[in-house]
Amino acid sequence: MPHNKFKRIDTTVLSERFRVVTEQPQNEIYISDLLNEIHLRNVIERIKPNFATDRDFVIGSQLIKRLGFLLVVPSLYTFSTDRITMSLDWSRTALVPKVKDGLWLPDLYLKNVVGEDCSDALEEKREAYFEQLFQQLAELVQAISQATAVPRPILWENIVVYIYWIYETVVDWHHDTTIMNQFYEDFNVLIHQLSPEVFGERFNPIQRFYNGYHYIAPEQTFRRVRTTCCFNFEASSDEKYCNGCPQLAVNKEACRATHEAIRQQTNSYSL
Repeated sequence: MPHNKFKRIDTTVLSERFRVVTEQPQNEIYISDLLNEIHLRNVIERIKPNFATDRDFVIGSQLIKRLGFLLVVPSLYTFSTDRITMSLDWSRTALVPKVKDGLWLPDLYLKNVVGEDCSDALEEKREAYFEQLFQQLAELVQAISQATAVPRPILWENIVVYIYWIYETVVDWHHDTTIMNQFYEDFNVLIHQLSPEVFGERFNPIQRFYNGYHYIAPEQTFRRVRTTCCFNFEASSDEKYCNGCPQLAVNKEACRATHEAIRQQTNSYSL
């Protein structure tokens, strides 16, 4: 019996948890249009009233955060759970502007909900899919960096924090050993096997920003602290910091304590 190459993607979880919609919207912004500088600048002006700043620098950072969540999370989640690749035809994939609880949180419109079944030739198809996904993301990173003057490392970390979330947190939604192992295998490939050239950089950002957790003493918890700042506190009227913001006082102190502990441990090894 021939292997069925294409399968319909189950969008239940994607719709409930990852803001994916499949009904034709009215005011969509196609992802491919963001690669055009004129269209991109128009979009930045269009969404600017939703933020507590008029600085393109901050808007660019916030835009890539939304894009990172919507383009990366559903794609990698679908692949790691079902071994199905979502379409990367961004002329058929769009942002749908939406404000929720005062925050600009767009949905992702998918015109095509059929993907390729990668169960056969998994390693080859996985590598090809991951490379295509991040090569296309690299084009968005480059376009937004040029239009808003945000350094590319900031934009990349805005994306990769969601990858860590998928493979460190979302994986716990599943208790099936097979699926959990698929998550672990894919994460290993993303961190260790994708070359810097895929990202158009001299480094693999998924690997570069994969720092350990820091102990936050006042809260008695461990937290991943970012290397760069996304400037969310400038974008929100209440000046809200992200939990992992490197400019947050408790995070700064936690980082200092961690680095001091590592230094002391290193010194003890050298005695």
